Amino acid sequence: MSQHTAGRHHTGAGISYASHTFKASTGCSFREYINLLRMEKAKKLLANTSFSSDERNAAVGISEGI
Repeated sequence: MSQHTAGRHHTGAGISYASHTFKASTGCSFREYINLLRMEKAKKLLANTSFSSDERNAAVGISEGI
């Protein structure tokens, strides 16, 4: 096995472990957690600002066209 392939395999195992550990401690995947944070920020922006939909989307990291 080449060093490049071995390094990629090792990184994949590290990502898998980190993902499992994150889910075990938070109860949700990393992607779900990020989406929950975005939703909470969007709720605050809806309640406390006069931003347009596009401005709110940009503020929480959601691309145009969604």
